[in-house]
Amino acid sequence: MSILSHQNQPAERENDEKIAVCGGDFSFYFSRVQSGVEFILTHFKKESWFPRRVSTAATRREQREVSNRDMAMLYFEGALWEDCRIAGFGVRQENPDLLFIELDAENFASMRSLKLALTTTLKNIEKKIGGHPTVLWSGRGYHIIQPIDCPIPLERIKEFAALEPHTSNKFLQFAERYLSANKYDKGHHPALKSCMLRIPYSLNSKCKTAGIDAEVKIIQRWDGHRPDYRLLLGSFYADVVGRQQNQNDLCMHESFDHIMPSSTTTPIIYWIEKLLQTPIEDYRKRARDLIIVPYLVLRRGMTDETQISDIVMQWADRCAELRRLEPSRRDFIYKVRSRIREVKNDKISQMKLATLKVKNPELYDKLTMTTNPPKI
Repeated sequence: MSILSHQNQPAERENDEKIAVCGGDFSFYFSRVQSGVEFILTHFKKESWFPRRVSTAATRREQREVSNRDMAMLYFEGALWEDCRIAGFGVRQENPDLLFIELDAENFASMRSLKLALTTTLKNIEKKIGGHPTVLWSGRGYHIIQPIDCPIPLERIKEFAALEPHTSNKFLQFAERYLSANKYDKGHHPALKSCMLRIPYSLNSKCKTAGIDAEVKIIQRWDGHRPDYRLLLGSFYADVVGRQQNQNDLCMHESFDHIMPSSTTTPIIYWIEKLLQTPIEDYRKRARDLIIVPYLVLRRGMTDETQISDIVMQWADRCAELRRLEPSRRDFIYKVRSRIREVKNDKISQMKLATLKVKNPELYDKLTMTTNPPKI
């Protein structure tokens, strides 16, 4: 059972509100969502409120530029209040003055572990920058919004610009990882042009389809204080330098997409061999299907299905020590064998390291952290 089923049991008042919407009480929901818009706008500096982009279920998450609140409300009303979002940054804004952290319930084994991650994140924000952010319940997890005082694009800081050309976006992504203790949603990559905030009291269409409480709720309100962005710069600089060093170290002993000679005549790929020795808590199914099985079948040239399955399941069992395999070990091994046949038939190559860097930066960092190749 999904951990959302218990968390999202609607109260009688919320059921009454849904009945009112379905029954045509449009003014009620209009005023609710409008108050949600006004609340989110308080997190932005007034001079940069508009123009700003919005998206809804009706736009299929495509962004539309609006010049004022009334125009935004027209879009939200047209979508029947479903998946109403507004950009965290203005259309021409270049300074990253708002931090956004997403904790997705699907990434946690229980509601208790999700709430623990939220507590950890809030404590980190308070301890490291003295912040007290807004917390929203999206219907499927927690969204944490912390405005900061950052008046300039970070690309203007020459020490960073020399190391990382997209400094402001990397800063936003670093802050999410750092302040959430790496518990953030790995599919979420905040950036100046793509950071979209849900509107309180609007509806989450996925929750509505699933028959659970769909209303976006305010759990905690921002206290109005904007911590100085420079409180994070030291840790951010260390992170950027560390990533650069990891990449440089990796290039010293690898080339040609990280292929290394082995004791056999078959070349091996260092980072995938390291993955086979590294238990991971998330991304296991994609790693299995897109990296490990294609690598063993096509790069290593293995043909024995039982041998391949044994190698994959040895890795999977170590992963299960961090978090159990979903939905079961039996299903996992069935999918391994099915994927082996697909790869053999369709000649599906493994994911490239550069692709992994985009899809899962945290796993990329973990696999490129050491300068010592694993023993094969």
